[in-house]
Amino acid sequence: TITTRYLQLARRNPSTPTQCSIQDVIRTNQKLLAPLCAQTGTTITLALDDTPSIPADADQLSQALLNVLQNALNANATAVTIGLRSSPDTARITITDNGTGMTPEELLNATEPFYTNSDEGTGLGLAITKEIIEDHGGTLTLTPNPQGGVVVSFLLPRNMKDATLHG
Repeated sequence: TITTRYLQLARRNPSTPTQCSIQDVIRTNQKLLAPLCAQTGTTITLALDDTPSIPADADQLSQALLNVLQNALNANATAVTIGLRSSPDTARITITDNGTGMTPEELLNATEPFYTNSDEGTGLGLAITKEIIEDHGGTLTLTPNPQGGVVVSFLLPRNMKDATLHG
């Protein structure tokens, strides 16, 4: 019953793809978390290129980014950098934090549903994030940050023909 309730909570609405400004999604999330960052002493720095709009569901992309940022804050990160770089075919969002980091085993399992190393987490945030990114025709990767913490990357297609949006 508990699992069913969590899955109902995690169920997403169908994607509604439009031409989406990734910069706007990133800046909105930064503003949304500003009060919490002020409380925790966390700085979010942006390093954004001029990536044109991409086909995406802005709300779902925002949810994916927010999940990763909340994980960084929960891992006691004091510095988070959100980067955006594009090529003719892809856009890459990279979230780098200096939090407590993850072991190789944790990195390997982090996107599995209900996997968590937190006493308060459900283990659904990164699982949902991975699903959102894959539904957009992209890939999600997690790697250790050499300075401590984690680097999370979303690689997304810039063309509608390459995107496979689902709900």
